Amino acid sequence: MRLILHCGSFFVMPACFSLAWRVPFKKYLAFALMLFYTKIRSLSFLRITLFMSKGALPVISLFVNGTPVQSEEDVPLLSFLRDTLNLTAAKDGCSEGVCGTCTVLVDGKKVKACAQKLSRFAGKSVLTVEGLSPREKEVYAYCFGEAGAVQCGFCIPGMVICAKALLDETLTPTRQEVKAAIRGNICRCTGYIKIEEAILLAAKFFRENLPIPALPDSTGVNRRFIRP
Repeated sequence: MRLILHCGSFFVMPACFSLAWRVPFKKYLAFALMLFYTKIRSLSFLRITLFMSKGALPVISLFVNGTPVQSEEDVPLLSFLRDTLNLTAAKDGCSEGVCGTCTVLVDGKKVKACAQKLSRFAGKSVLTVEGLSPREKEVYAYCFGEAGAVQCGFCIPGMVICAKALLDETLTPTRQEVKAAIRGNICRCTGYIKIEEAILLAAKFFRENLPIPALPDSTGVNRRFIRP
C-alpha cells in the first residue's frame, strides 16, 4: 500500500505543478518517471541487503582433516584454513597458485589453495599437514631432517603434501617420479636433491615399515644430530 501511495504521489504531483506553474507536463512526467525508477531501485537494494543479512546465502560445507566444517563466506581456501580454522602449515607464498607452498590434498589430489574459492570444494575432503597420521608425521619429520632437506622450512609443508600424494600411489617411486611430484613447488633456499632424497627415504620407511631411530642424547664433531 505504501508503495502504491508513493507511486501515485510521483505522478499526481507533477500534474498539479504543471497546472499551477504552466510548465509542459511532459517534462514533469519525465522527472516523475526518473524519481519512480530511483525509488524502485533503492527498495530493491534494501530488500536484497535484508535478504543477505538474514543469512540467506548458501552455507558452504566441506571436510577438513576429517572434520565437517562450514562457512558463510566464499573466501579463498587458504584464507579459510589459516584465518578461520587456524591451520597454518599451508603457506601463502605468492597468492597466485605458482609457488606450491599452499598445496593441500582435495579428495587425494594436489590443489593450490591460495587461488581458488571455498565454494569450489563444497562437499569435498581437504587434507593439510596437520591432518596426517602420527606415523606419517614422524616419518616425514625424521626423513626430511635426516636428509638435511629442511632449511627455512617455508616450503616444506607443500613438499610433504606432494610427497604424500606420490607415496599414496606407489611406495617404490623412481627419482624421476619424485622430481615430477614436486615440480610445482619452489624452494628458494637451495636445490632439490636433498628434498628428493628425503622423499625416497620416506618411501623406504613406509615400504619396509621401519621404526624411527631413537634420538641421540648427545652429539659431537661430524655427527648428525636432530633437535627434538
